[in-house]
Amino acid sequence: MLKVKESGQFKIEYKRCVERGLNMNLLKSIVATLAILAALPIKN
Repeated sequence: MLKVKESGQFKIEYKRCVERGLNMNLLKSIVATLAILAALPIKN
């Protein structure tokens, strides 16, 4: 499993997305999937 390191720019963008009310659970699940070196499912 890889360790996820958040950059300063990521933190700024993340905060902006939270303020806009976007679905952050979706982002967290994608980051977790990539951290375990699994492929993301293909979405149509």
